[in-house]
This record gives sequence, structure tokens and C-alpha cells, in this order.
Amino acid sequence: MSTAAIKRKNRFSAWIDDFKAKSGADKRRAITDLLFNNAMYIIIAAAVIYIAIRVPAFLKLPSIINIISLTAAKLPIALGIGGAIVLTGVAFTNDGLRQ
Repeated sequence: MSTAAIKRKNRFSAWIDDFKAKSGADKRRAITDLLFNNAMYIIIAAAVIYIAIRVPAFLKLPSIINIISLTAAKLPIALGIGGAIVLTGVAFTNDGLRQ
């Protein structure tokens, strides 16, 4: 087993052990944090599952190649905008826009 897999397993085990030691309210908060921190992945997975059920051809190779080719043109634009936001030091917080 690679060291990355061992480290991931140990990190997950530590989280589980920490979770078991928490009170009921803290467990609820930990689960809520876990769902909010991974909400984008959950939404994307749910969308892919829903679309794959409704349109079985969605997960076929030609469809996946089409999706990749359509998004490949927009990737440099998205990365450029993300880089500009990071390099200018602009932070979006609950208080609004601050520098």
C-alpha cells in the first residue's frame, strides 16, 4: 500500500475516533460541516446520477469526449480569472468585499 493511502486511512481513522468522542450536538455540527464542505461534490454526483438515469447515453464514451471538448475551451478563462482573484488578494467574506 502506498504511503498516501496509509496517510489517508490514518486521517480518516483519526476523524472517526474524534467523531466518536464528541457529544451529540458536536456530532451534529461535525456532520453539518462535512456536508457543507463537500456540498459541491455531492451536488455534482447527484446531477451525474440523475442525468445517467434519465439519459443512459450520458456516460458513454462519445458523450464524455464531447463534454471534455466543450469545457476545454473555457478552462483557461476560468483559471485566468481564478488566478487574477488570488493574485490581487481579494477576499470574499460574509462581511462583503475586503482587501
